[in-house]
Amino acid sequence: MNKKTILGMVGVIVLGALGSALWDFSKPVLSSLIASIANFSTLGFESLRDGFYANAARSLGRPVGIGYAITLILSMVSLFLGAVFHVLSLSETEKSKMTMIARSYMMMCFIIAIISFAQLSQRTYVMQLANYYEILEVRASPFMSELEIKKTRALFSQVQTKIDFLNVTETLANKLRIAGESLPKAP
Repeated sequence: MNKKTILGMVGVIVLGALGSALWDFSKPVLSSLIASIANFSTLGFESLRDGFYANAARSLGRPVGIGYAITLILSMVSLFLGAVFHVLSLSETEKSKMTMIARSYMMMCFIIAIISFAQLSQRTYVMQLANYYEILEVRASPFMSELEIKKTRALFSQVQTKIDFLNVTETLANKLRIAGESLPKAP
C-alpha cells in the first residue's frame, strides 16, 4: 500500500471516531433542545403539552415516521432554495426593486421552515416518550407477571395527561428499582 492510502484510512478512522464522540456529546443537548422547542411550541398551554403524552400512548409500536420527516424537510428546503435561486437570478437593479410578492414569498418560506421545525420537534419528543415507556416495559417485564404487564399496557393506552404518563412509567420504574436495576434516562 502506498502512503496516501494508509494516511487516508487513518484519516477516515480518526474522523469516524471524532464524529462518534461528537454525536455522543451532542445527543443529550439535542434531546434537551427538542424537548424545549416542543414545550415552547405549546405556548405554555398545559392542555397542549398533555397532548404530547396522549400522542405517545397512541404511538407505541408505530414506526418513527421518518418518511414524514424527510418529506417535510425536502419540502422546506425546496421552497427555500426556490426563493434563493429566484433572488440570485435577479440583476442588481431588480434586486433593489424586489417586488412585494418576492419578499412575501421569502417570508413565507421562512415561516414554513420555523413551523416545520417546531412540528418535527414535537413529533420527535412524542416518539421519545413512547420509546421511554417501551424501554421501561421491556426492562421491567422479567420482574412482572403477564397480567401485570397487560394491566400496565392497558393503563398506558389510556394516558391523556402528563400525570397519567408519569404514573404508568413510575409503576414500571418501581419494579426496576425493587429488582435493583438501573433506570433509563427519561426524556
